[in-house]
Amino acid sequence: MVIINNVEIPTEMDGTKEVVKNEFMRKHKLSYQRMIIDVTKADLIKKLVSLGYTNFRTLSPEDKFKTVIQAMADIKSGTGVQSGSSPADPLDALAMADKLNESPEIYNKKTGQMEKNEKYPEGLGSRTLLEPYVKLAILTKLVGDVEGDKSSRREAEKTPLQKEKKQFEQHPSVKNWLDDTSQKTKGHNISTMLKVLKIIDMSPEMFLKGESYKKEWVDDGTGKKEFLWIHDPTGKKAETHKDWKKYVEKMVGFTNKNFKTWVDSDGKTWNLIEWAYAPSPNVIAGNNQFTKMGDVISSERSGGYEGGGGVEKKMKEAIKHYMGSNIDKFQVKKYPSTDDWFHIGAPVLHYGTLHMDAKNIRKMETCLQEPELKFTEIFRNTLHPPAEKWLRQVRKTRPDFARKKRTVALKYQKVGDINKNFERQNKKYQEAIRLAGKPFTKDWETSKEDWDNAYHYFMYAVEIGWRANEAFTCGTSWEIDKIDGLKTSAIFYKGNSMWIKFLIRKTWHLRKEDRMTSSVIVLDKNIQKLVEERIDQVKNGIESKLNTQQTQAELYKKYKIYTWYQEDKMEEDASGKKKFVKVWKNNSVHSLIGADGYYIKVGTMEKQAQDDMTDKELTELRERGQQKDKMVINEKNQKILRAIMRNCYAKSFPEEHKMEKYWTSNSLHSLRHVFAQAWLTRSKGDFSWVAERGHWGGIAILEQAYGKPNPDLQLAKSIQYSETSLAEAEVEVSKPVEDVNIKQKLNLTEKQLQEVIKMTMASMNYKSDVTTTYAEANPELSEGASTSNTPKEETSDSDSGEALMQEEDNTE
Repeated sequence: MVIINNVEIPTEMDGTKEVVKNEFMRKHKLSYQRMIIDVTKADLIKKLVSLGYTNFRTLSPEDKFKTVIQAMADIKSGTGVQSGSSPADPLDALAMADKLNESPEIYNKKTGQMEKNEKYPEGLGSRTLLEPYVKLAILTKLVGDVEGDKSSRREAEKTPLQKEKKQFEQHPSVKNWLDDTSQKTKGHNISTMLKVLKIIDMSPEMFLKGESYKKEWVDDGTGKKEFLWIHDPTGKKAETHKDWKKYVEKMVGFTNKNFKTWVDSDGKTWNLIEWAYAPSPNVIAGNNQFTKMGDVISSERSGGYEGGGGVEKKMKEAIKHYMGSNIDKFQVKKYPSTDDWFHIGAPVLHYGTLHMDAKNIRKMETCLQEPELKFTEIFRNTLHPPAEKWLRQVRKTRPDFARKKRTVALKYQKVGDINKNFERQNKKYQEAIRLAGKPFTKDWETSKEDWDNAYHYFMYAVEIGWRANEAFTCGTSWEIDKIDGLKTSAIFYKGNSMWIKFLIRKTWHLRKEDRMTSSVIVLDKNIQKLVEERIDQVKNGIESKLNTQQTQAELYKKYKIYTWYQEDKMEEDASGKKKFVKVWKNNSVHSLIGADGYYIKVGTMEKQAQDDMTDKELTELRERGQQKDKMVINEKNQKILRAIMRNCYAKSFPEEHKMEKYWTSNSLHSLRHVFAQAWLTRSKGDFSWVAERGHWGGIAILEQAYGKPNPDLQLAKSIQYSETSLAEAEVEVSKPVEDVNIKQKLNLTEKQLQEVIKMTMASMNYKSDVTTTYAEANPELSEGASTSNTPKEETSDSDSGEALMQEEDNTE
């Protein structure tokens, strides 16, 4: 039995498929030719995933069934993909509305007109296959009476973990956390705390009591044993900060490694620290007290991931701030001893000596200008898992995979019957044996446009030193309202100096005017020329649209811009009922890197990222039934750009540094290193100036994390500088740079000079990377910045070998 929106649907299992019983199908006329709704159909699932829906591999048959029905309801009602997802096509949202109605109107990219569409969405399947899903969506009242009315649509079914997180957010202890502005409450902290409670195997109430317990195997009365908490009369209840610290250290297995709290489906017992450090721990629960047999406590960790400090560190942070919001005696900032489990020491900065010199930078430029449209990427640091591990993962959802005889009964096959798919499945298993221990590879097909975009991204990053989405969301606008706007990007001139104003995505969530944007001066004529070429292209496209009324498709093909886009707007009808309607809006933000919509969805470039919203704001948004008005990333095209960058890194230099993994798993963030090295070279080692240019809080963090000299270079310079006498050095001293006439050099009026000085001062006052000492001395300038003992955020590539491994582990 499956219940959707309080409607009971009688189902039965057919192998791993959840199907509706024939009697129910006939009674409600859900299908005439086909009596089974097959929600495992590969083409349908793949298409829904490409449109932004949940990765169905992680769902149970029942949840998969519900999610497919919900997807049909979404498309039928014109709501398209789930809110926050990235459509496969930049303008997919324009063509999603009412696709399953009899003759819906959709936007035709070729003609630029709204036209009737007689077909179902390409790739979803035939009308015969789709109609039963749509009828079931209508039967369960997932589709409102008014087309496009999202207020009547239920929230899309979520995975079990997503549902649990949503319920956890409603718990009083988490609400305390959300309301406590002094504690960190980002979404990942809440998810991590939920995971902590699962591994400790406690409810929030039990954990926050702080009483003394021990874990024992207990007979449940039927001969089976459960791993349950038993009150420990020898212990005492936590009262003081010191008590609470000891209590947590006991629960995570810090003071006693043999203290276990959770048992997995294989019968192995774990404590939290062990689980955090395991390369690929079991995530399925055994017979515990709060995590029952078969419960999934976490998403799978890739076999290529080594575990360790990163996972444990997130758990420390989550526990610390959760307790700080709920336990008065627990002092969040009181961790004086390095012996405390909560102590987080400064990390070893591995990349301070990782250099890309001027020669290598030029090699990168050359490589990016010589497109290799098809190439194979080798992930040397990510190996295929042992075949037995791969097979075990597959058999979690397909228990008879690569077995000659069935061990699980199907509707038409009994236990002991020959597995008809054995030969095909065994070939895949043999392939897994062949690949075990070998590096992952991926074939890429790219275009000249992709390589041109990568070249521009590289050149701008070396000049400006920005982060990924700061670059992708930078527009070419030149209007006054964009130049002066608080949350807008722009490119403009002051005299003969170009200024690029971009959104600081890292600290936008602080809601402070001086943390929304940053403006940087660009004097390099080659960079100015590249930027101007794109601005001229945009201007010509806008002028062409005004003079010739070209279609959107024609504008995109010739000028790489869209001047209109469509979005949802809440309106009330005559009866006062609220509904969403689609409205056309003028697009005034055109991308600097790539065509409009190629990397960031049209109309969302200057909207906030989801991470910019606090958890409290997200919760209130959901409670109001509203969608997140946020920046939407086109992940497919961003992955291609990253792959091109990694390809050129591999060709240009990384082997000599023996740090290849950094460049290949942090392909865009690593350009911060390139930026630092480029300007240190151009400025002849002026660390102070480069620190200000790159928004580093002083020389220390720049040198420690980005520009530490190599020992051989340090020795060579000692020899070189020692050969120059003080008398010779005095003769060689050039005119002080302070004597440069700024006003004359940049061709500025007095008013413009004051404006440029003001912008420069604002840029200098913003710091994105600081040392702990700097942060303590300059709290206002350091707010939102990464410190030397705080991990960098959002730096790794989502399309690395680790991600590929996880995909492979879940394929047939």
